[in-house]
Amino acid sequence: MGNFDEKADLGLFIGYFLTSHAYRIYNKRLMTVEESVHVIFDELDRRNIQILKTRAEEDEQSISLEKLEICAEKQLVDSQNC
Repeated sequence: MGNFDEKADLGLFIGYFLTSHAYRIYNKRLMTVEESVHVIFDELDRRNIQILKTRAEEDEQSISLEKLEICAEKQLVDSQNC
């Protein structure tokens, strides 16, 4: 490991440790639960979450429209071949 490599792992907040002031974190890379006081929380703002949901819904709608257009084109081609 070099001097400038990442030294932190991503994790999920599970709760608080019972006997100290530490956090219980599930380490995604190691797949273990750890106790740590050195935690930086990366929280999404509610507005950002709403923007992400809206974009996902728009993507789903555009995919549905593309599927409908493909089906309509296929039906048109099939009806011309009869």
